[in-house]
Amino acid sequence: MPKIGGALKRAVEIRSPEVTRGQARSRPSSVLMNDNRRKIYRYICLHPCSRIDAIALKSGMSRSSVSWHLVMLIKAGYAETFRLEGTNVYSPSGLVPRRNVQAFAVLARRHRLEIYFAVTEHTGSEAGELNTLMPIGQNIVKTSLRDLGIAGLITKVMDGRHVRYFPSGGYEEILSALRQTSKDFIRTLLKRMAEEHLEPEIINLKGVNLEIELRFLGR
Repeated sequence: MPKIGGALKRAVEIRSPEVTRGQARSRPSSVLMNDNRRKIYRYICLHPCSRIDAIALKSGMSRSSVSWHLVMLIKAGYAETFRLEGTNVYSPSGLVPRRNVQAFAVLARRHRLEIYFAVTEHTGSEAGELNTLMPIGQNIVKTSLRDLGIAGLITKVMDGRHVRYFPSGGYEEILSALRQTSKDFIRTLLKRMAEEHLEPEIINLKGVNLEIELRFLGR
């Protein structure tokens, strides 16, 4: 999945909203207090616009369980769903601009990101040449190239009888947009967690990933 770079890291270098200890408050309630739900939410943060089958496979949960947890996350406003070609894809609310949903959905599918990077590293290659670079079927390579093209991430050029593939610059564009939306996303997420008494604390800002630790009362 596309990595969020330095812009996101700078965006989250803010103090988590403070919750005064000892303050009288009601018993905390948040959908993120469920372990499996947090696992699913973490996955869609790292792989926005994923299909339910991929989420179930990576989380080790049944499709029905994942579906139920996603409904709970959507009702709570933590996640949102988009309909693409008759299939629902899931993403954290407010992270991915609507115009980029299709590109992220393509990159979230198996082999697509791997093939995209192969195109960038071997610019101008044909499908057959790309196929020799990775141990996957020829049909998967062709389908992936088609999907990447539809999403505007690569272009194909006719060279006589040969069809060659090139990166389009679309990948950089969606990363740029993601850096902008991620700033508000992180701030909103931390504020929401604090309001639900999860006491969020940023404990890891190394590299491009953000790690938030949550503390639950009574645990």
